[in-house]
Amino acid sequence: MSGRRRSYVPPQARALAATLRVDIESGAWKGDQVYTQVQLCARYGASEFHVYEAVRQLRAQGVVETRSGVGVRPTSADRSWTVPGGVRLATHVGQVIRDRITSRVYPAGEPLPPLRVLVREFEVSRSVIWESTKPLKADGLLLRHPFLGYVVAARHPDSPLASQSPTEQGGPSCIPCP
Repeated sequence: MSGRRRSYVPPQARALAATLRVDIESGAWKGDQVYTQVQLCARYGASEFHVYEAVRQLRAQGVVETRSGVGVRPTSADRSWTVPGGVRLATHVGQVIRDRITSRVYPAGEPLPPLRVLVREFEVSRSVIWESTKPLKADGLLLRHPFLGYVVAARHPDSPLASQSPTEQGGPSCIPCP
């Protein structure tokens, strides 16, 4: 006998995995809905062991993704909890913010979205957002404004307004980040 040994999956777990798959494919379990194991137990009347095994099976098939301390949700092509191979989470979030600054999704002279919005969007802690902004501040892409929080620097290298001062641009008066 060659290859890996198949582990035993109880019939209840296989049946639950099939039910979860049908709910995902039919849209009864929408992509933005996150459930904990306890919630899945209550919703489907299954034991924690059977829920764990069903989720493990679906995760291996790429149907759902899990995040420790958060829960389970269907996988989606337009968002993922998975960070590209070997990249730190804060580095990944920082790169996404940097890309949004250089592509002017976050325009020069405008504040970044509030911290709570970024935390919710990236589904990370506040400390990850703070860590992700450090290189952006060091590169001069972000400035600290006393009342607005972080503001996109109007004079970053890719900005068409780089030759003007912030007051000439009509932007907020900012102080350099500490």
